[in-house]
Amino acid sequence: MVSAEKVINGGAQYLDTWDNKPPVLVWVYSFFLRIFGTNSFLAIRIFTAFYIYLTALLINRFLDNNRLLDQFSLLPAFLVIFLCSVPWYSQELNGEILMNLPIVIAVTQILRLRERSHSNTSHLFLAGLLLGIAFMIKYQAILVFLGMLAVYLFTQPAKLSETFSYFSGFLLSVLGIVLVIYLTGALGAYWDIGILYNLDYMRLGSNPGETVNSLFNLGQYAQLWGVFILLGVAGIVHFRLNYFSKTIRLRKVESVTLYWFIVGLLTIILGGERLYLHYFYLLVPPLSIYAAKALELITRGWIRNVVLLSAFAIPMTTYAVFLLAAFPKEFSFADNYLQEEGWTMQFRKQFNEPHPLNAHIDRNNIHRGILVLAYEPTIYTRLKLPCATKYTNFSIANFKFDFFPDHDLVNLISRSETCVDVYLEFEKDMPDYIVDPLHLFPILRTKIPILFRDFKGVVVDEGDRSYLVYER
Repeated sequence: MVSAEKVINGGAQYLDTWDNKPPVLVWVYSFFLRIFGTNSFLAIRIFTAFYIYLTALLINRFLDNNRLLDQFSLLPAFLVIFLCSVPWYSQELNGEILMNLPIVIAVTQILRLRERSHSNTSHLFLAGLLLGIAFMIKYQAILVFLGMLAVYLFTQPAKLSETFSYFSGFLLSVLGIVLVIYLTGALGAYWDIGILYNLDYMRLGSNPGETVNSLFNLGQYAQLWGVFILLGVAGIVHFRLNYFSKTIRLRKVESVTLYWFIVGLLTIILGGERLYLHYFYLLVPPLSIYAAKALELITRGWIRNVVLLSAFAIPMTTYAVFLLAAFPKEFSFADNYLQEEGWTMQFRKQFNEPHPLNAHIDRNNIHRGILVLAYEPTIYTRLKLPCATKYTNFSIANFKFDFFPDHDLVNLISRSETCVDVYLEFEKDMPDYIVDPLHLFPILRTKIPILFRDFKGVVVDEGDRSYLVYER
């Protein structure tokens, strides 16, 4: 959203805002921000709900058309909706959720392929086109593209014309979006930030100041989705054990679904130790199919209900946390059971108390905006203040500024930002306030004293941490 604000104010993605993600997601946020203004977050959440429902309905149609379940059931659609809706604090319109719809349609196109059919070329072209769009939402979609290519090569007598059509559709989407970037004058910046730095980031593994606890994140996966994952694995085992008893058509459908599941799993694994919760959403459609099949095998209804309720129990507690945090007066009877520094109380402070920076920022003195010397977009959002410079994701600056300590620890393939580059950027767009969670400002002031000598800092406490805010 911070980058989207830059775009609607006349900036160009990558040139006037540093964000190493592909461009489509920022453009979607820009669209909502331009149309709905201050109500854009509400509009995005409503859109996301309907978008997930549409994806779920297509999954159910996919199952019904291909007879993967013995009886018609809305359970797969319900599982897609539920699994993409927990936990509530990871529910914004993220890239994985936005990718799922074009991927579902692309998979459907792959399954329409027939031997010696003239329509194969159009099906493959459309599949490639949709996967090209998904790729420009999140680059992880390249795994889906390659996975569906493998499905085609292993299940069909491959033809050069059909393969060319698949690649043509993919490249048409990608090059069309790149053309839009070129027309904004940001092609060079996209190459540096959107592509080369992305390769750097894959090696770096995490943002500066970001605490990554792989075991904690793995525990979150297990608690939120563990039972569903076990059900999905059970569904896969069932299909594999009964593979040769199925019709040739059903074998092909299940093989495509298995490739889809493996690709979703690979995106989580290749994410490394970060294990962000939103990585899981790409796995949700095939997992829902297999979990629904496993539940169908449980013939006794009461046992199936017990399994479902046990699977829903822990994810639903996250919504209990939301209610206790967002509505403290209505649920004040629970206060005696809440720890002061616990999860619920931390959310309660965020929902119901102003950000501590508000006491130190005079909005009458805001002309250009602020700058947060860390990747904490929530600070901009909670303060409702724009980023003054192009350094919207300052974790990129942390590595690319050639005078920062972290720069010397890595061998970047993207272009370094020299002291002169930084000077010119700040001279053009000097922020009115600088928020410094990682204590980087003294380095800036030492290297470019002529620009930063008039800034004065105060310490701001927020929960169990403190940081400095500098006013010009």
